[in-house]
Amino acid sequence: MGALAAAQIGREQPVRVHRPEERALLDVPLRAAIAANTAEASILWTEILGAFFDRQAAVRLVRETNQRVHNRWRPKLALVLPADFSVDRPSHQADLTVALEVLAATVTQYNLEVISNSPEASRLFAEVRPYSAEAVAGSVGALVIGSNALNDEVAAIRPSRRVAADPCAFRTEAHRIVFEQGGLDWPFEPADDAEVIGAIPPDVSAFVDENDEVPAFLDALRRLATAGLALRITLSARSDHAFAESVRAALADVPQIEVGPAPVRTSESESEPLGFVLSNEPIALLTRRDSSRPAFLFHEGRFHWVDAEGLSRSSLYLHRGEEQHEGTLLGTWLEPCADRSRDRTGVTVTQTTSEPLVSIVVPVYDRTTELIRLASSIFNQSYPWIEVVFVSNGSPPETLEALRLAEGHLMKHRFRVRIIEIPEPCGSATIPRDVGIRSASGDLICVLDSDDWLEPGFFHFLTVPGGSWRDDTIVYPKKVFRDFGRTMREGFPWNTPLAGPGTVESQTLPATLRKLGNFLCNSGVCFSKALFQRAGGIDHRLHYGEDLYLWWRMALAGARAEGHDGLVNIALHPGNNELAVGEDGRLGEAVELACDRGQSQWL
Repeated sequence: MGALAAAQIGREQPVRVHRPEERALLDVPLRAAIAANTAEASILWTEILGAFFDRQAAVRLVRETNQRVHNRWRPKLALVLPADFSVDRPSHQADLTVALEVLAATVTQYNLEVISNSPEASRLFAEVRPYSAEAVAGSVGALVIGSNALNDEVAAIRPSRRVAADPCAFRTEAHRIVFEQGGLDWPFEPADDAEVIGAIPPDVSAFVDENDEVPAFLDALRRLATAGLALRITLSARSDHAFAESVRAALADVPQIEVGPAPVRTSESESEPLGFVLSNEPIALLTRRDSSRPAFLFHEGRFHWVDAEGLSRSSLYLHRGEEQHEGTLLGTWLEPCADRSRDRTGVTVTQTTSEPLVSIVVPVYDRTTELIRLASSIFNQSYPWIEVVFVSNGSPPETLEALRLAEGHLMKHRFRVRIIEIPEPCGSATIPRDVGIRSASGDLICVLDSDDWLEPGFFHFLTVPGGSWRDDTIVYPKKVFRDFGRTMREGFPWNTPLAGPGTVESQTLPATLRKLGNFLCNSGVCFSKALFQRAGGIDHRLHYGEDLYLWWRMALAGARAEGHDGLVNIALHPGNNELAVGEDGRLGEAVELACDRGQSQWL
């Protein structure tokens, strides 16, 4: 009998009826690439993946952790196991199974990294990092197995959630997953022993779940029993034989306390949940059908009055099946813990220190050797998480051939490359740039022209220890204008790194744009895709000035600007001379469109 099967003794499990396509999948041997390469690990992983309620999640976890999948640009998500984690404990295996099923919903977006000081972890996983603040800090978030204390510790470094199988699953048809925020501020008032005794009847039911506070909770129950209360203790359905015996041994000398196993549902007529009054597990108290009776949660060494309306459901658990909705899942458990600020427009902005996937978007018309030069400059970047999106619009055959050469060059470095071909020329970069940004997969967008090129270390600002990028910020580099024959005014600063005004906060960005014009330029400017979407993209009616239009739209959406020391080379060709004719009028049109022709105060 497997370890997971042993965990199910003493409680009836619902019978699953698999669809034909699911039955076919059940016969496929599954083993995730993150698993240790041993016969023992293969057996354990077969049990774990076989216990998934969503069989497709098991298949997805196996496929997406395969080393052949191009996932190197994905940020890391930490799975943290406590030091006492054991693969032989059914409760630990059950919680790990739940966590992996949750992660299967997001495995296409994140790389999974296991962090633990438990020697048992290496029996399951091919690679385990020792627990440290540095290890956790390298991730964007963390799921912690089975330990509230460790969860709170991890939350001080990164947003985290404790994950476990619902200890009250025997009371409901909806199989739920405990999903508790790290450092959750419980809104419950504390109560001393006298208040507890005075508020409850002399014969009460208590619920005990396996967690960090069990020893202190059992001591508190002993005190209440000594004061005259008769206690009926129900153990969590997650409890294994070892835990049950430890609880019974600890309370064996107190005749007023009766310890029983988790109740077994034998029919629908027994679906009424027990009226637990005392517990060290909030779910047992917050999901009572009759919430009018006083109840007390044991938390941080003392009892607390419980108000069933005091917490939102999403702070504590989700229904099994919700983990399949990856678009909302990460927001459910990461965003409440993220560092946030609010700008003058009321837009909530996330500040993060994770290294993002950068999508470099390049509109292309008729360049050839310049494309190879640009690709080589990207190839030589030390920052690894890069996607390149070329948008060709009506390009001649020689340009398309150069694009294929650039694609092959970049793919040798395992950069992700996409080529979008628009059959007819658009007459400007407006539409290709907008289409390319909208189709990009990156968290951060970098816009370039096809004849630009980057100096090495351009994206170093994303890797500075303690640094961060914000989704409300336009990040612009130093510009170096290169002389390729275009006639410019006398004294033009060729070959000189030019910086803008530095950091411009959101309150003053519109005024700075009005005073200085397009100080950002477009070459090498980076911004979050979320900011682009808030700005509404680029107006396709424009034939020039689409970059200034975009900066104005972002400014009106509450953006700020910030310079960095990366260098971008901008080639000024004779063929671009015509752009100087009527430039002021067309820039004015772009700004007017950006301000919706009704916000003249910004002009």
